Amino acid sequence: MDGAARTDARTAWIVSALLAALAGAFSLTRIQSYDYWWQLRTGRWIVENGAVPFEDVYTYTVPGAAYLDIHWLHQLGLHAVHSLAGHGGIVVAKFVLVLLVLGLAGSIGWRRERAAVSGVALGLMLALASERFLPRPELPSFVLLAAIAWLLERDRRPGAGPYAWGVVAVQLVWTNLHGLFAVGIAFVGLHLAGEILDGFVARHFDRARCRRLFGVLLASLAMAFVNPNGVDGALYPLLQFGMIGPDTAGAGWVVELERFFGPTAHPLQQAVAVALCGLTLAALVANRRRLEARDALVFGAFLFLALSARRNLALFAIAVAPILVRNAHAWLDTRPPARGLSRVAAGLTVTLLLVGTIDAARGELSRRLGWARSHGLGIAERTYPEGALAWIERERPEGPIFHHMSDGGYLLFHLFPEYRVMMDGRLEVYGHETFQRFNTAEPAGFARLNEQYGFGVVLLAFRNNFYDALVTKLYTSPQWKLVFVDDMSVVFVPSDTRHGRLDPKDPDFFPPLEGQRPDEAALTLHSRIRLLMALQRPGDALALWEANADSHPSFAEQPWVHVGLLIRAGRLDEARGRHLDAVSAGPHEPKRLQALALLAR
Repeated sequence: MDGAARTDARTAWIVSALLAALAGAFSLTRIQSYDYWWQLRTGRWIVENGAVPFEDVYTYTVPGAAYLDIHWLHQLGLHAVHSLAGHGGIVVAKFVLVLLVLGLAGSIGWRRERAAVSGVALGLMLALASERFLPRPELPSFVLLAAIAWLLERDRRPGAGPYAWGVVAVQLVWTNLHGLFAVGIAFVGLHLAGEILDGFVARHFDRARCRRLFGVLLASLAMAFVNPNGVDGALYPLLQFGMIGPDTAGAGWVVELERFFGPTAHPLQQAVAVALCGLTLAALVANRRRLEARDALVFGAFLFLALSARRNLALFAIAVAPILVRNAHAWLDTRPPARGLSRVAAGLTVTLLLVGTIDAARGELSRRLGWARSHGLGIAERTYPEGALAWIERERPEGPIFHHMSDGGYLLFHLFPEYRVMMDGRLEVYGHETFQRFNTAEPAGFARLNEQYGFGVVLLAFRNNFYDALVTKLYTSPQWKLVFVDDMSVVFVPSDTRHGRLDPKDPDFFPPLEGQRPDEAALTLHSRIRLLMALQRPGDALALWEANADSHPSFAEQPWVHVGLLIRAGRLDEARGRHLDAVSAGPHEPKRLQALALLAR
């Protein structure tokens, strides 16, 4: 092996190692998924009952409602891994699945002498898809999509054998795993359409490949019906696609359903998506003389998916990254870059991957991409209402529980069958109208539900949801009493029950802030201030703000909150002065400040 070959081999090894490390930095994170709990509990239910559920067994609101459980195989897998290795084993399994995605997608077009090309494409792919590296059926779906892309690519190699038929087995698994199995069928259809279009352009059809892809497409369609739900399961993707757009029932509550260029999108995430899209489009245009129609069709179809909902960005990244690599190599083959330029490109790629991996390992890159998770094995802290759950398990209050959708899975995993839940993340069980009616934070909506169900426990996860008005209503109502509070949730029960009432004046009302990072502590303090305001304690809220304003920079960035607290505490002269100081310091939401100034007068 000559010097150049040794350099290429060393660079390829470094790029591969950094990509694997980046995958680990993005996926070895604590569990922070709300649907994880009901999916894990359903896996245990399937094992206990020896069957897939066909109707709801978890709720007191829609008991017996039709439950089209298309994810049963994923749920069994979750239960198996959890039984063997607990929640930490689930985190490790996430990492393994992400490595499989990386290996399958990365092997398409990989060239040792140009490892930088794959390094750039796969690095962008991991960054863009990382938000969806969760213990949900999406993640194995990503593996199966990458597997289909790999099989179809291998099928094109002369003398490699009919790899395309392996897609049929993949589709059989996918059909019983997740509703995204329709994406695999569409992927085969796009490749078949590309073969036909290329045949028309070249006036020469590869009839054997066209027949093989057509047969694989028909067989994959047939696999859609091989599931416990039969025709309903095969048609489930139509129902799912109706639930994942920005105009569906979940929009406004579920960030992943919003459009990519919506208000929740983060600039860096958008920049990564634009970079991957722009580089791929540039590679397609540069390689236009040898462009294969399948690449253009797949690129267009998955770009449409990505633009329709934020959750589809991962699908786009996995489908498009190999297209970028393959077409970039095809173009570079016609005009090989100078050896010096190749070395510079390789050095820049390695540097970017190294910096990105270190940043991701520190948790900073994920925050800049618009999501934040803590590294480690097990369950993320301050994500679920653990304290409220412990109170319910200890006190065993009577009556149904009112709670947010996101807490339903966590509650049913720990409390079922002793308690049933109001709702969870299975939108297909409730329907749009029922989902919107249950997912209320307004006092009027709560009153209507309470009249129907007669709640015995009201669990409000105020840290993650805006329950301020409802907390105020219950706290000031003689029919309810506050019995539990921590930095995640509050619990109310009817006043005539045996449980003791909490007093916000108690100096031990909140637990001490211990072991929290400064940014985490600031979030906790903000939620405490919101809660004190909702509990009609503006003086205590203002004192908490002023006691911590110098310790946390985020307080100084929100002067209008201080103005509002001063107003509510009756210190109007100070509110006017603070308002003027904020306006002169910079443009801090001037309309909001002007409104508060009017109140202060």
